[in-house]
Amino acid sequence: MKKIRLFDYPELRRLCWHRQTDMELTEEQAHKIYTRNWRHLNQQRLTEDEAAFIARLRAYRLRAAFEDPPDECQQPDLP
Repeated sequence: MKKIRLFDYPELRRLCWHRQTDMELTEEQAHKIYTRNWRHLNQQRLTEDEAAFIARLRAYRLRAAFEDPPDECQQPDLP
């Protein structure tokens, strides 16, 4: 996954108040922060870019979940 600048996403930046604003995060890290702190996020203050970024992260995670099912969900090889 590519890296993003914390400064480019205002609500993510607010969630990461304890980090430097010029810091870079992976998209995976950003997804985890949004997920873990969703209750603190002010959805009315999301910019269009940030809302689109969150939607893209969700779509990627959903697609990845279906493309890589856990081993216990795999079909057994039949003889």
